[in-house]
Amino acid sequence: MAADNSTTPGVTRLSTRGETGLMKAIHIDDFGDVDVLKYADVQIPEPGADEILIDVKATAVSRFHTVVRRFGWPKMPFTMPPPPYRLGNEASGIVAATGDKVTEFKVGDAVVNMSFPACGSCTFCERGLDNLCIKASPPGITTPGSHAEFYACSQSAAIKTQIPESFEKLTCSVWSYSTAWNQAVISGGLKAGQTVLVTGASGALGTSAVQIAHLVGSPFVIGTTESEAKASRLQEYGCDQVVVGSAADMAESVRELTHGRGVDLVIDSVGGTYLEAGIRSLARGGTLVTIAELGGGRSIEIDGGYLFREALSVKGTRGATRTSQRLMVEFLEAGKIDPVIDRVLPLSEAAEAHRAIEARETVGRVVLVP
Repeated sequence: MAADNSTTPGVTRLSTRGETGLMKAIHIDDFGDVDVLKYADVQIPEPGADEILIDVKATAVSRFHTVVRRFGWPKMPFTMPPPPYRLGNEASGIVAATGDKVTEFKVGDAVVNMSFPACGSCTFCERGLDNLCIKASPPGITTPGSHAEFYACSQSAAIKTQIPESFEKLTCSVWSYSTAWNQAVISGGLKAGQTVLVTGASGALGTSAVQIAHLVGSPFVIGTTESEAKASRLQEYGCDQVVVGSAADMAESVRELTHGRGVDLVIDSVGGTYLEAGIRSLARGGTLVTIAELGGGRSIEIDGGYLFREALSVKGTRGATRTSQRLMVEFLEAGKIDPVIDRVLPLSEAAEAHRAIEARETVGRVVLVP
């Protein structure tokens, strides 16, 4: 597609949809049930001097979005503006316009956004811990999100890639995989030959973590689910064994599958009672890394003596570094990861996407296509 002149000085725009200056987007006027999601015409954002405008080809929905839709995100250090608001933190597409200070991209480039674009200058970023950045501007929280036909972001918050076979899979390659990488490799210290348990294996993080574990060289990955119907699908997507049921019986089942030993690493994306059961599932000297507070209750009792006797490590981690987000795109291009997509829906059916996720019907990701 050829570029034409924009009405904004210093901006190069691609001739594409949205010539009226309006785009379709999902926005909310208040927090609540799925009926607060509105499919409506809104103004196409004009990219700032250091920004690119992405013609969105695919944007993803996760359980995270359903929580924000219901309650907002009142957690520091990020301040969520009041509604009206647009969700979405994962998108890929084609650069449709560039600001006059953009040097890294040109119109027509294929890109995927960073779901956690760290500032690069705070004390955490300077220490190489940019997943803990306190000045980041995560889309869908502090800035308008990607559930729209067009999405604007800083050039430093996007990753250039080759034109993908699937924009849907490109969209799903960054956030959940880089977070799972941080859990398994950076915080968990996973090495080839070690065994892994993934709680909530059917979710976005879970399906990603299973693949990351095998990629690193784990010969035996156990996944958990409370749905018998999902067990065979999880084995199809990489789980060597699946424990079906609640947290109450998980540790005993894991011990049986590992001949009494337990696993070297637990990657927990459920929390609550699953975190406690995960600790009991660890082999001596093992590590549990959690990124969960959405399910199972937030408070548990931990036997400090048990941690001491078994020499266990329990860690929390969050988000993804710039390095790991870029690495995941390289993995996708090399065919080393293959995002699990449960369903692809039109952007107009965002409410159905939220309903399906909250009803726990899905395995892997749900993607919206404008």
